[in-house]
Amino acid sequence: WESLALLGWEGHSALIRLMVPRSRLGDVWEALKGTSAVGEVAADVLSGTVWVMLSGERALGQRLAAVTALAERYDGHFLIARVPEGIEVTDRWGPMPETLALMRTLKQAFDPDSILNPGRFLVS
Repeated sequence: WESLALLGWEGHSALIRLMVPRSRLGDVWEALKGTSAVGEVAADVLSGTVWVMLSGERALGQRLAAVTALAERYDGHFLIARVPEGIEVTDRWGPMPETLALMRTLKQAFDPDSILNPGRFLVS
């Protein structure tokens, strides 16, 4: 359990969280198995969460793009949770959700002074 809890949080790896419908989890798993660009993979079948670790810096931008594209292909979304120092990532959260305006309205209603998690996610 300890090695699973630490997956991707140590060392020089990138860590991506894919969230897909549970019915598409097998498709994502097969797609990830079919690529040599991926290191370790862990999945939670109850939530449709897949954690993907990419080790090394060789073509990291291309490998990040390939893994994050799986989320869209299989009706999900992604979060780039960690990248090695010196690697710039412009899109950690994926495409803007259709509900972004609603999220911002709720954030403003419950946190008008923006003291909760300033600068975090898209609704700050």
